[in-house]
Amino acid sequence: MSVSEIALAEGKAANRRGAEFRRGLAAATPVLLGVVPYALVLGAQAAQRGLSVLEVPLMTGLNFAGGSEFAAIQLWTSPPHVLLIAAITLLVNSRHFLMGAALAPFIRHLPKRQVFPALFLMCDESWAVGLADAQRRATAGT
Repeated sequence: MSVSEIALAEGKAANRRGAEFRRGLAAATPVLLGVVPYALVLGAQAAQRGLSVLEVPLMTGLNFAGGSEFAAIQLWTSPPHVLLIAAITLLVNSRHFLMGAALAPFIRHLPKRQVFPALFLMCDESWAVGLADAQRRATAGT
């Protein structure tokens, strides 16, 4: 393979990545319109429960699942019952096992260094958008 062929192949790959990024951004934009008010309500409830400005992003960043975040905030007391909150969070988030299993046929070919972060950051909205896109692409054969 010549240098020009390699450069052409790299250019096509970069264009494809850019097109995929724009396609993902277009699919995610409507979801963002729902996430912002959701986050505001979560923040307001957390403030009512006495969580600090540092605790809220720490909880949401480590948990990254809206339903269990609301459950944890509702269970929050002073001092917090950590084992109860952890158990309820695990129970609410157990749906992610089924969600990940539904994605398995579409992500099986990807390297684990891409799959594990994607599954860790998976939320209901990204799962729904991603699964619909994967099914649409499988039907279209792309």
